[in-house]
Amino acid sequence: MQEVPNGKVLSSSLWGGNGGGGSAPNPAPAPNPGRDVAPGPFGRFYPSNGKTFQLHALSVPDLCLDAASPGNGAVVYLHKCHDGANQKWTVQDTGNGIILINKQSGRALDIQVGPVAGLKAQLYDRHGGANQKFHIRDMGNYEYGLIVEQGGRTMGLDVEGSGKAPGTRVQQWTYHATPNQRWLFTAA
Repeated sequence: MQEVPNGKVLSSSLWGGNGGGGSAPNPAPAPNPGRDVAPGPFGRFYPSNGKTFQLHALSVPDLCLDAASPGNGAVVYLHKCHDGANQKWTVQDTGNGIILINKQSGRALDIQVGPVAGLKAQLYDRHGGANQKFHIRDMGNYEYGLIVEQGGRTMGLDVEGSGKAPGTRVQQWTYHATPNQRWLFTAA
């Protein structure tokens, strides 16, 4: 995994390992079964394998990651939080990153293919490509960067333009660890 500023890489998989080459810049913490049972501050959780969460950007914690519809190519954006399945995401550890599966559709959070900043987040059938695998970067205080690597570039899941209004799109952007690229996992 490419070195990324700010925070520590948990690893290329959820619970350890180094992605098949060299040593991880910062080793993953030992599994702690209690952290997916008891929430951290403000009801935040560690993104544990097999658990379902709502995701909030730190910059707009009152909005949730939302899928506009269940079909392939559906827009993923921020919307006022509610209890709908279109705002629930299940963490699946691949051993080389995580895939976030939308509870309503069963489709994966997907970034349009390419190493270009500004490509949009969408739903798509799970295929396990690099554009669906996110590496967790622990920023402390139960805040996480979600890193995607495409075409040799390290990008972060990003709230477009640091927007704060419902309907703001989510995209990949050069990772800089600002609040619009820090994500909170809360109980779904």
